[in-house]
Order: sequence, then structure tokens, then C-alpha cells
Amino acid sequence: MDFRLPFVGHERQQVELAQTLTSGRLAASWVFTGPRGVGKMTLAQRFAARLLGLRPLAADKPFDLNLQQTIAGPITSGSHPDYRETARQVDEKGKSARNISVEQIRDFTHFFSLTASEGCYRVGLIDSADDFNPAAANALLKTLEEPPPRSCLILIHHGDAPLLPTLLSRCRRLRFDRLSTSETETVLRQQARDENSDVPAELITRLAKITRGQPGLAVVLSDPKMANAIDDLISSLEARTPDPERLLRLISLAQAGSSEDREAFQRAINLRLTEWARTTLLQTGSTQLPREAANRLLKGWREVQHTLDQSQAMNLAPDSTMLAIIKALRDHRVGA
Repeated sequence: MDFRLPFVGHERQQVELAQTLTSGRLAASWVFTGPRGVGKMTLAQRFAARLLGLRPLAADKPFDLNLQQTIAGPITSGSHPDYRETARQVDEKGKSARNISVEQIRDFTHFFSLTASEGCYRVGLIDSADDFNPAAANALLKTLEEPPPRSCLILIHHGDAPLLPTLLSRCRRLRFDRLSTSETETVLRQQARDENSDVPAELITRLAKITRGQPGLAVVLSDPKMANAIDDLISSLEARTPDPERLLRLISLAQAGSSEDREAFQRAINLRLTEWARTTLLQTGSTQLPREAANRLLKGWREVQHTLDQSQAMNLAPDSTMLAIIKALRDHRVGA
């Protein structure tokens, strides 16, 4: 866990969590819900650190944390005995499992049954509840129904899959929205300074617009090659004859990095394609789209959504997914 940078945005959520910490009426189970990449997990980890004893630097910045405390080392390294994170398992080839398994949840609930060793709270995060299968979700219910004393469980929920009503009803819900464009730019500038990266100001502005308030996606795409890949995709869709070099570059990047990086890349491309389709459909005056062309574009965009859904559900190869996206939109391109 990295707490070196100031936390940006979500003022209402920070206030609610800070008040919970001082009120003595802490909910044992939470659902942090909202779009991907907006900072839910980042704030959840900082909230967990506060519960484990890490203090803030200032009262008006409750989740900018004092890393000079002795306890900071075990917390930031993830080795604190009273803290546990659970997510989909990744194999040696970097491929993520389709779901969080029931065995993982059973191990997680056993951790919760133990007494906090440091005298504070026992805290667990699950990232994300979208990845539960029915058996895993049901295995968590007993812990939610009868939470141990001085424990706090936080579920991260992106909204990709619905939560069981029985599970949701036992948690306090905290809703997150997208950040503003200026807040997203602030996150990216902080990240670039921290990493001593020479990211051009115009690229930061562009990424903030592309990812529409989701800095988690923007950070993945802050490599100029990644941002340029999206331009390659749009150019390939609009050109009468696509450039083979651009297509190869795009497909190569679609396969790069970890499983999470590839998923984030697909989501960022989907955001950019949605923006491109919307802009094209809303053309006015002499450039207004004929109805037939608009219907073609809408059909192609729907095929893209289906392709991306199938890719996530069935772990399709990234190169096959990208080629299917390009084919769907070129088959229904405006100038066809």
C-alpha cells in the first residue's frame, strides 16, 4: 500500500469515513461502490490503515497519513498481522482466475474469526465483489451476519455484476462517483512527479478527458505508447485502408503487462470508442450523419460492447479481442 501522495477528491466520502472513526459507531461491513479506477480501493486501504492505528498528518486531511510512525512499515508492506486483502488469483503466466473462489473466501473468513493481535481492529478488503461466484458470496454471509468484535470488512464493488441482496443488506454502502477532470489531472501530475516521469502536460490533459474521471485507468495509460495506441485504433477505423504497422502496434500493446493491465487497457479503449461514437453521432449541420450511417455505427458499437463482455467472461485472448473490435466497427463504419 502506497500512502506517500495526498489523497485527491471524494470529499463527502472522506468526511463520512472520518466521522465514523471518531464516533465509536463503526459499521462492521462496508460496500464501496462506483465506477472502476476512481479511487475506491485507495481510500479503502487508507481507511484500513487508520483502523490499524496509523494517524493522519492533519485533522482536515484525515486520509493523508503520517508515515513516520513505527507501525507504518508493516501496514504499507501489507504484512500487518491484522490486515488481509483478497482478490482473484493470478497464475504464473499472469492470467487471472475468472472468479474469487469459495476456498479463498473460507480462508478469508477464518482470518476474521481470529482476535486482533495488535489490540486495534482486524480489517479485510475484498477486491472485488464483482468477482464472486454464488458459492463464494454465500460463504461470506455468515461472517456478515455475525461479525466478530472489532472487525471491519470492506467489499469493493465496480458494478460489473450485481451483489446478492442478502449480502448487500448486511453492509453499509458508500457510493463513489467519477472525479472531475481537474482532480484527475491532479492525480496524474502527482503520480508523474513521484515517479520522476516526464509526462507532457498535454498528455495528462488528454488522458484525463479520455478516461472521464477514472484516474486508475489514466495511470495505466500514462505511457505515451498506450495513449498513442488509442489514436492508432481511431485512425484504423476511419481510414479507408488501415495501416498494418498501427494495427500490429495496437495488438502488441493489447497483450502487454499483467492481466489487470490488459483489462484496464480494454476499458480505456471502450471509453474512448464510446466518446468517438457519441461525437460522430452528434455531428450537426453539413456534417450531420444520415440515418442509415448512424444506425450502422450504433450496431457496430453494440457489437464492440458484446465483444468486450465476452472477453471478460471467457478470458478471450487480447489480440483476438482487439481484432474483433476493429472488424466490428470497420464493418459498420460511417463511410462504408
